[in-house]
Amino acid sequence: MERRPDLYLGCPNCGEAVFFIRLPGKSPAFLRVDSAGNVLLKKPLPEGETIAGRALHCTACGWNGEAAELARPA
Repeated sequence: MERRPDLYLGCPNCGEAVFFIRLPGKSPAFLRVDSAGNVLLKKPLPEGETIAGRALHCTACGWNGEAAELARPA
């Protein structure tokens, strides 16, 4: 993933732009959310998995929540 913090929404707690979701029995999936609200996955999700209804977890602090809670770049 390209590192351009001005293009991505950030954690409302610390500003980090990389998040992960937990997938039962699998490795976590890492992602960013662009300023238009599109989810950009580092790798495709396994067959049959979706991010819908899953909490996003910040990779830098203890925050977790929904994409709608993310902060716009300054």
